[in-house]
Parts: sequence; structure tokens; C-alpha cells
Amino acid sequence: MTQNSVKTESILASIPAPLRTELIGAYTNVWRNYKESRWEPAELNGGKLCEVVYCIVKGHIDGAFPSKASKPRNMVQACQELEKADPNKFSRSLRIQIPRIIMALYEVVR
Repeated sequence: MTQNSVKTESILASIPAPLRTELIGAYTNVWRNYKESRWEPAELNGGKLCEVVYCIVKGHIDGAFPSKASKPRNMVQACQELEKADPNKFSRSLRIQIPRIIMALYEVVR
């Protein structure tokens, strides 16, 4: 294991292993396809990355992570629902900024 992979694992330690693996895999696929100028696969992998991040954020807010990432029926509406989380319990970035970035990226790759 490299020093960077150990650092990444420790930063993501609060995320359940299956979702952590999906997150790292989706990010790696986006990065690899981008570097290889494979634009369409990079876009598709960007959508998968959004789905994984959404499930992680929702799982954190709900207090129960899914065993595997899945796509909500309506990504925009699902992300808007995350903004309603208790501001006394969850940071602005978790409730608002990350969901809005997910929506913007997901709309680009859709």
C-alpha cells in the first residue's frame, strides 16, 4: 500500500467499505478516462460518481448507509431533499454545497 492510499483510506474511514470502494473506483474511472481523452465514458463515470456521493451523503444524514450505491428516481429532487436536513446537526457543505454540486455535475453528464 502506498502512502497516498493509506492517507485516502484514513480520510474515508467513516464511509462503509463497500461504498468507499465504489467511490474510489468511480473516481478512478473518471480520472483514467479523462486522461485518455475518452470523453463519453468519463461522462458516464461522472454520473456514477454522483450516485455514489449522493448515497454517502444521504446515508450520513439518515444515519444508515446503503450496502451499495443506487440511483434515486429523480436526482435533482433527491438532492434538494438533503438541503432540509437539520442545520444544527449537519454542516452547510453536507446539506447544501455537496448536493448542489452533485446536481450540477449530474445534469452535465446526463
